[in-house]
Amino acid sequence: KLKAGLKKISAERIHQEMFKLLVAPRAVQTMKVMAATGVLKFIIPYTDDWRTVQRLPDDPLLRIFALAKKPEHLKERLRLSNDEGERIEGLGVAPDISPRLRPQEQHAMLYHLGVQTWSDTVYLNRAKGRASLSDVKWQALLDLPQNWPIPKLPITGKDLLQAGVASGPAMGQVLRNLEDWWVAN
Repeated sequence: KLKAGLKKISAERIHQEMFKLLVAPRAVQTMKVMAATGVLKFIIPYTDDWRTVQRLPDDPLLRIFALAKKPEHLKERLRLSNDEGERIEGLGVAPDISPRLRPQEQHAMLYHLGVQTWSDTVYLNRAKGRASLSDVKWQALLDLPQNWPIPKLPITGKDLLQAGVASGPAMGQVLRNLEDWWVAN
């Protein structure tokens, strides 16, 4: 009866309470009741992909991302922190990850995405898929950041200056080209 009153509650408070609900016991059942009663639509435009949400770990950010129809609006709508917003942005642009990727592709993607976005994306793709949550191939993807330390590009702008490359936009392009070649090899 009072769901329209949610418009009067601050986004920060809604954020706090939703994140608590999303990791509470029977979180998905609670979200389904909120959807059925029309409460959830006052909070976010949502999908009904309950299976994916259910298969995610107890991480409210991953769950709200999977639940949101337009996850790119979550930062503003729920007044997410900068770190939370960066996670949402990372998930929004990350390519699909699956066990079908060759090891070199996995390493290149992990290098470019970073550990947090890699892990978030693997969890989300695994939850959307049909494989068991205990599938060893998916677990290997989740374990990759611990088993393969992300290397650091061994060349810096300082090295290029010493090699005679002039500073400026051209140097940045040379460095990006070298990095692309290095990652590919």
